[in-house]
Amino acid sequence: MAIKFRIFFLLISIFGFSFISCDLEKHSEIDEKPSSFSTDESTDSSTNTTANEKILFQNGEDSAEIFYNPHQGFYRPIVFTVNTNGITLEGESISTLSTSWQIRNWDDYKDLESHAWSEAERADYEYTQLYHLRFDLSAFSKGINGEEDLELTPAVVSDLNSILQVFLEKGLNVIVRFCYCPEFNYDAATYTHPTNFEPSLEIMESHIASVCGVLKNYEDTVTAIEVGMVGPWGEMHTTEKAENDVSIIPSLMEKFRAETEGTNIPLLVRTPDRIYAYIYKYIQNKNFTKGSGKRIKLKDINSAKIPAESDAARFGMYNDGYLGSESDEGTYSNRPQEVEWLKEITERTPYGGEVINYEDNVHYLLSNTIDFNTHQEMFDLNLSYLDVEWDNQIVAWWNATKFNGSVSDPLFAQKSCYEYLKAHMGYRLYVTKAAYETDDNFKLKISLGNSGFGNFIHKSNVSLLFVKNNKLVKEEKNLCVYTGRVGENAICIETKLPEEKGTYSVYLKLDNGNGKYPVRFSNAQRWNEKLSANLIGEIK
Repeated sequence: MAIKFRIFFLLISIFGFSFISCDLEKHSEIDEKPSSFSTDESTDSSTNTTANEKILFQNGEDSAEIFYNPHQGFYRPIVFTVNTNGITLEGESISTLSTSWQIRNWDDYKDLESHAWSEAERADYEYTQLYHLRFDLSAFSKGINGEEDLELTPAVVSDLNSILQVFLEKGLNVIVRFCYCPEFNYDAATYTHPTNFEPSLEIMESHIASVCGVLKNYEDTVTAIEVGMVGPWGEMHTTEKAENDVSIIPSLMEKFRAETEGTNIPLLVRTPDRIYAYIYKYIQNKNFTKGSGKRIKLKDINSAKIPAESDAARFGMYNDGYLGSESDEGTYSNRPQEVEWLKEITERTPYGGEVINYEDNVHYLLSNTIDFNTHQEMFDLNLSYLDVEWDNQIVAWWNATKFNGSVSDPLFAQKSCYEYLKAHMGYRLYVTKAAYETDDNFKLKISLGNSGFGNFIHKSNVSLLFVKNNKLVKEEKNLCVYTGRVGENAICIETKLPEEKGTYSVYLKLDNGNGKYPVRFSNAQRWNEKLSANLIGEIK
């Protein structure tokens, strides 16, 4: 876990686009079409295209463009201190969060685009779409305050809501974790706090209910909740409640699930055996008994399933020992077997964490980085996010090392490993074909590919924009909800054409329905910054 946290960032802008959410009025001026604009209105002879359909865009491909999208990428950590008076950041009220602490979106930083940051500076200053919010609840535990376990106060709940509101307004995403480790700082050699610093299970469950009452209202903003709670840094090890009572962590998991039921917010735990234990207790309905062990035995994990239709299918894993050793510093007991088991879990949840650079294991990491066998594992486990600050030595190494992708991904063969990772963590959608037909309505079918490590697991509203002579003439908002399908006819929408005849550029917008969190496709030069939308083609 990173101990070093920066209080402010002068974040760099190195790619030319923005996540501006512009509520354009009809007939407002917009930018010219991208220079690569092309269209083909001939009838397509390929399969899955009817005789009445015309091709709006075809043979679409991925590009080497690097940009930011919601819910993925390198993140930056922030540690908040929580006490009965509320939440503070470096001793300051959270009211200064968006000003003196400079939580800013891409638009705030794009003027720094021309600054030539060094490789070492990049990890310190670069812009990130994603933040990792870490809340220190130690003041509410008798194990730390020395007096009694405490309920969270209304001031805490109010401040948590205010913090999330800042990120929503900025169009930024967050991963959240709560724990009772003071300042999220732990050194086994010098640590003076007892190994039972968490409060009782009942108080922890009460805290979960309080924070989830806020978190569930920010489904668009919250990328995932890392269940955390027990152990140093909330990583579910070392302390008595993490190690000696097998039932506690499954109980905490179930409380988070119940308190966020009805949302699509993923819930992540530190190791696969925590998911095995949850399945044992809540899916297989078995009781823990003395000597029953922490997990379903490895030989039996293939039969340990969470039904896809279950609300518990939101459980996944975060890995704060990533690439630190063959076992990821104890994350896995049998890496090949457990990675194979996790594939199904991470198909529907984000996966990521912190890269570890322990002295004894650095050679393992460097010899198995994304040029070699762990590259495939990033696809297998749908890698979605990593800490840009921990380990910053590895991040700098990635930035200084060319990606050896001449065979696996020639588009990025001249890019750095860092750039390749930034471009591929999470989903990376691109249009392969778009066809339409018109009768009384305009019917559009869009086929999509995905070259990212991960899947699109959140929801976006789909809108269609019609532009004529560089003016937005019509915007049909929230025509349907996109949930991540790729392949032929991944998005099918129907609407009315503008009344005025003429030639129109057609744009597709994916966002949260309120102009926040727009999704950019990776086709070259198809993104319109002012519209926050993707050019599909031209109709006449």
